[in-house]
Amino acid sequence: MIVKDIVEWIESLPKWQQQLGYLILEKKQVTEEELQNIYEIFKKEMSLEKGEIPIVNKKEYKDDITNYRDIKWCNVGNLHGVNKLKTDSILNVSNELTVVYGENGSGKSGYTRLLNNAFISRGDQEILPNIYSDHPETVSADFLFCIDGNPTKYKYPDDKNEMPFKTIRIFDSTTSSDDMNKESTIDFAPSELSFFDSFLSACIEIQTKLDNERKEKERENPTLKYFPHEGKALENMKTLSEKTKITELKRIFAISEEEKAIYEQSKKEKIYLIGLDINRQFSLINQVIDILNNAIKKYTLFAQAVSDENVNIYNQQISFLKKCRIINNMDGASMFIDDNIEMIGTTEWKDFLVAAKKYYDKITCHDKCPLCGQKIGDNDLIFKYWKYLESDAESNLKVAKEAIRISKESIDDLDLLFVPESSVHEQWLLDNYPEEMESIKAAFTSASEIKKQLIESLVDERQFNPILVTSPDIKSLIKKVEEKRNNLNQERINQRINQCEEIEKQYIDKTRVIDLIPTISSYIDYLKWDSLAEKSKIKTRSVTVKQKDLFEKYVTADYLKVFKEECKKLNANFNVEIVSRGSSGQTLKKLQIKGKAPGKVLSEGEQKAISIANFLTEVQMDSKNIGIVLDDPVSSLDHKRRSLIVRRLLEEAKKRQVVIFTHEITFFIELKIEAENKGVLFEQETIRNNFNEPGDISPTIPWQGMSVKERTKKLRNGLDYIIALYESGDMDTYYYKAKDWCELLRESWERAVEEILFNDAIQRYDPRVQTMRLRKAPFSQELYSELERGMTECSAWCHDQARAINGDVPTIDDLKNFIDCFDNYCKKNKPH
Repeated sequence: MIVKDIVEWIESLPKWQQQLGYLILEKKQVTEEELQNIYEIFKKEMSLEKGEIPIVNKKEYKDDITNYRDIKWCNVGNLHGVNKLKTDSILNVSNELTVVYGENGSGKSGYTRLLNNAFISRGDQEILPNIYSDHPETVSADFLFCIDGNPTKYKYPDDKNEMPFKTIRIFDSTTSSDDMNKESTIDFAPSELSFFDSFLSACIEIQTKLDNERKEKERENPTLKYFPHEGKALENMKTLSEKTKITELKRIFAISEEEKAIYEQSKKEKIYLIGLDINRQFSLINQVIDILNNAIKKYTLFAQAVSDENVNIYNQQISFLKKCRIINNMDGASMFIDDNIEMIGTTEWKDFLVAAKKYYDKITCHDKCPLCGQKIGDNDLIFKYWKYLESDAESNLKVAKEAIRISKESIDDLDLLFVPESSVHEQWLLDNYPEEMESIKAAFTSASEIKKQLIESLVDERQFNPILVTSPDIKSLIKKVEEKRNNLNQERINQRINQCEEIEKQYIDKTRVIDLIPTISSYIDYLKWDSLAEKSKIKTRSVTVKQKDLFEKYVTADYLKVFKEECKKLNANFNVEIVSRGSSGQTLKKLQIKGKAPGKVLSEGEQKAISIANFLTEVQMDSKNIGIVLDDPVSSLDHKRRSLIVRRLLEEAKKRQVVIFTHEITFFIELKIEAENKGVLFEQETIRNNFNEPGDISPTIPWQGMSVKERTKKLRNGLDYIIALYESGDMDTYYYKAKDWCELLRESWERAVEEILFNDAIQRYDPRVQTMRLRKAPFSQELYSELERGMTECSAWCHDQARAINGDVPTIDDLKNFIDCFDNYCKKNKPH
């Protein structure tokens, strides 16, 4: 029926899931090759790959009827790395009930944690190594199972996944606590429902293959590196998606002839603006302005030099020079030209005359020549010479010549070079102000000609006619140049350069977009595929929902029924509900009371009872379960519910192996007595901590848990040792051992009161009085008296005696009579 429901559900799925579902129903396990084929079908159906989808071949499928093998758990031993547990101990397990008794610290928790790891458990799985060892061992253990009658050994953890380890469930305090407060996984559903786990696992693997392929194909946008600047192109490239249309991109980024012309013009303008070199231009213009200001000064000096006033001065200087020359010719050295005297008029000649005059003025004889001593008169030549020296004609001539020279030099010093020829300044002025440049240049050329004529007039001593000089308008040119300089705004030019660059960038970006169309097209195809892959993500909710539906249909109802029965058996009817849900292919359940966790509502004992009921329900529902292990299942429980659990576990021991770890002797005794009464095979193990080595296991039960029969056997075995001491002559040791033996025998007579006289109707530490057992109790005054005599005989020697009494120590024969008396009394009067 379950398979039929699964098949109907499969038929509603996409074709690739149909193929997968039928494959799992047929083969249970799907190979990697088959999974890859399913993945190829998935991609074709999701349009991630081209190709035909194969036809789904449906077959007939039936419910899984599995005959599980006969499995029995025999023992566990050879433990390594499990706390400090003894390595060579073996914990044997009977086919029905095994009770492992041990006090605190004996090693029970170590065994429980090992079993929690090996078998099905929600319990404490933390295994600590021997922390006192310098070389802690790796955890391992040997588990012996009997499978179909054949002993088979498995190694933990190497063989943990083998089938026998999945047939035993564990219950401990952690299991109980989790059941009360947490969700747990349901792992006991019909095997047919495991289809969903396999199906979901395969779907996840298909999704993983898709994720891996997406990762392999994953690529960054290949166009962004071509667009380093913000703009329309970059914006469009950033927003490329599976919806982007290539035709639209071509339309947006098509380049018109007008755009091309603007780009070319902008490119040239940018080159020009960059070539301006504003700082250099600024410096050059300042130099031109300086030149023009100097030109004004030059022309001003020229205009002053050729002014009417100065021209008149030049003409007067020429006239004066001419006059002085005439006078000098009359009164000067020229009048001695006929005297035939060498070097007349020279400086040497003049110096000679001056010296002669000085000499003449010093002597007293003035009628004689100071040179030749001859008589001289007023008309003599020497006096003419001295008269010449005293005349102004010569000095005036000199002054006139000096004036002409100074005027000539001042005019000659006039700098009438407007701007150096072929200089950058001249070229700049010609490039920018050609008309003004030619006008000013012509004025300076004319001034240079006038200068030349004026100098020639002074040299030739001829009159110079006054001229009208018109100064060039250099100041207007300076103003224009200054305006041009002021217009050299670097920021504005940079703005324009940026504008040109932006035009250029946008144009280049457009051309790049067009060039990258094949790359863009390929990337968009990838984006389309990836988007489709994203939309094709496999959703597992429908799987878990269907699994939950079938679980509720085929499991939940039975589970609730069994759980209520278990609660009833354990007197735990607290209106506990079970809530289940699906999660990632698993079905989870949790216990609730009116929407609250039981851990927040119930007492500790009530929680334990509910938890055991829940555990036993899981055991009942798990068809593979062959055994259960419980660690201290009755802690925190009162005696009434403890007895209910004892009866329930004995009932379970008839169906499967039951192993119980406990430290409560009363629980141990009750299990043992009830097992005997119910005919349940009871096997006991005692776990001890010997010499600080926990985990020492022995089949011998503790003295407190022994029946009178078992105590009789133990006392007889112990008597052999005491006899050996007596015969050896070691009377001191014999005294103490015999006294201890008698004390144990006395305790056994006390136990006989419960077990023999009252047929266990009344037991110590058990508040119950089982009146029904009194029907078979053999109690009588005679039996009581006989019991009192036997107890008195052995116990009189156990108490401290006064020194005065100094009674004899019982002999070996006395001890034998003591035990024979006790054994005969128990056998004769044991209730049937």
